[in-house]
Amino acid sequence: MCQIPASATHTEVTAFLDAEAANLPAAVRHLEAAIQVSLGEAHLDHDLDAARRDLDQAAALRTTVPDAYAIANLERALGDLEQRAGNRAAATGHWREAARRYDAVNATTEADQARDRLTDRQRRR
Repeated sequence: MCQIPASATHTEVTAFLDAEAANLPAAVRHLEAAIQVSLGEAHLDHDLDAARRDLDQAAALRTTVPDAYAIANLERALGDLEQRAGNRAAATGHWREAARRYDAVNATTEADQARDRLTDRQRRR
C-alpha cells in the first residue's frame, strides 16, 4: 500500500484518494466473496442448503474479482460441501482442483491439506 508523504499537497492527496477509490468496488467484492466462503464453511455442519447458497454466491463473485488463492479456498470448501452431501465424485473433483490451484500459488501446506482430504476419503471407502 502506498503512503501519502506528509509534504503532499491537497491536489496530490485528492489525486491519490481518487485513484484508490477506483479500486474500492473490486476490493469490496473480494471481501464479500471471502465472507461468503466463510459463511458457507460455517453452515457445513448444520445447513447444507445455506452452505451451498453461500458458496454459490462466492463463486459468482469470484468471476468478477479472481484471486488464485481465494479460488483454491472456494474449491476446497465446495469439496467439503459435496463430501457432506454424499457426492463423492464432485468432492474429489473440487479437492483436486483446490490442490492444483494451491500448488500454482506455492501454497504447499494448503495443497497438501487438500490432497489429505482425498486420501482420507479413499480410506473411508
